[in-house]
Amino acid sequence: MLFALSFLVLLPWFYPWLKNPAKHSQAHQLRVRWAAFLFKFMGISWRVHHEFEPEKGQAYIICANHFSYLDIPTLALTYPGFLRFVAKEELEKIPLFGMFFRTLDLSVSRQNARKASKSMMLAAEYLKKGESIVIFPEGGIKETAPHVSRFKNGAFKLAAETGIPILPVSILGNDYLLGNGDLPEMRRGHTQVVFHPPIFAKDETPETIEKLTQETYLLISQTVLQHANR
Repeated sequence: MLFALSFLVLLPWFYPWLKNPAKHSQAHQLRVRWAAFLFKFMGISWRVHHEFEPEKGQAYIICANHFSYLDIPTLALTYPGFLRFVAKEELEKIPLFGMFFRTLDLSVSRQNARKASKSMMLAAEYLKKGESIVIFPEGGIKETAPHVSRFKNGAFKLAAETGIPILPVSILGNDYLLGNGDLPEMRRGHTQVVFHPPIFAKDETPETIEKLTQETYLLISQTVLQHANR
């Protein structure tokens, strides 16, 4: 109810900005402020640990673990710049919130290879314009916390093809704050985000893509496990 009612209040601003690509930056800034309001209302604070501080004007393919619906607003709040999220096509059908994935963000079809390829081509265009995108390489929310599921290689192929660096990000604590069961329990507390140093693909060979995938996976999965074991 809180998400829906607050979104409806902001709809007169969101709707025209989301429909106009020239206003997507303003729409994202409003999304950041909306996320900050929701988190403060729900008693959630956020902390950022910079092993690396993202450079202004540099595009990144941001790859993070994905255990909770809170992960998207968490990244919107903590990344110091404009973001587009890449998600499965089914999210377009969500009432109200699906509007984001039809406009500002990107949706990828799991059943239609041609549509998926078209989405990745659009993602490449955004990256070349200096815009960062977020891809959750587990392929969706996983109920395996604190164990990160194996990464799919789509984000890493995109990095190799475009020359854009992967920015690994570990999101810590969201699985505790909001579970993913039929009746998830909301808890007060804090979420933490770790920005790791970027990783570059040296070429487009399958071996390089696999190495990039595994290096990113090990960095994030080990960080998440270390946090869980404290």
